[in-house]
Amino acid sequence: MLELKYFPVDPVLREKAKKVEDSEFGKKLDETLNDMIKLMVEKKGLGLAANQAGFTKRFFVLDMKALKERQVGHLKFDKDLLDEGRYLKIVNPEFIEKQGEMVSEEGCLSIPGVYKKVKRYSFVILKGYTPYKEEFIIEAEGIVAKALQHEFDHLQGTLFIDYLSPLQKRMFLPKYLKNLSKIVGRKVTFLDVSRFESLKKK
Repeated sequence: MLELKYFPVDPVLREKAKKVEDSEFGKKLDETLNDMIKLMVEKKGLGLAANQAGFTKRFFVLDMKALKERQVGHLKFDKDLLDEGRYLKIVNPEFIEKQGEMVSEEGCLSIPGVYKKVKRYSFVILKGYTPYKEEFIIEAEGIVAKALQHEFDHLQGTLFIDYLSPLQKRMFLPKYLKNLSKIVGRKVTFLDVSRFESLKKK
C-alpha cells in the first residue's frame, strides 16, 4: 500500500526523478500507476506525481474527468488513453511548447491545507508515453495546463511553494506545521523545514 509523502518530512519530494528505461515499461509499471491512482482518489486529489508516492521515476497520473469539469479553454488529447474513462497515466513527460502566462491558486496533496497563487504558462504541449511505451501528445490551456506543469515540477524536485517569496512561506508555516504534526503523528518543526530546504541546493 502506497503512502502519501509530505513537505517537509519526506526528502523524496526534493529528488529529481529519473527517466523510465525501456526495460521498465510494461505491466509492472502499469500496476504501479494504478496504485498511484488509488492513492490519489483516496486523498481526493486531481493529480499525483511519482515522488509523492515515494518513487523517483518520471511518471504521474491525472484525474482528467475532474479536471475537465473545471476546464476552460483549449484541450486536445486522445480519449482512448484514459483508464476507466477518466485517469491519464503519463510516463517520461516532456514539454514541447510553453506559451503565455496565467496566475491562479494552487494546492498540493503533499502540502495539505495550503493554497497560494502561482504564475504558470497558460498554454502547453506535452509529449508523454503510456506504461506500455505508446507515445502521445496533449495540448492544454487552463487548469489542465496548470496540472501538467505542477506534476512535472514534482519530478524535478520542485514544489509550488518554491514560487512563493520567503515572507509568504513564513506566514503559512506555523499553522501548517501544527496541522501536519497531527497528520504524521509526530511534532514537525522549523528544523524539519531547514533540513528539507537544504536539499534544494544539492
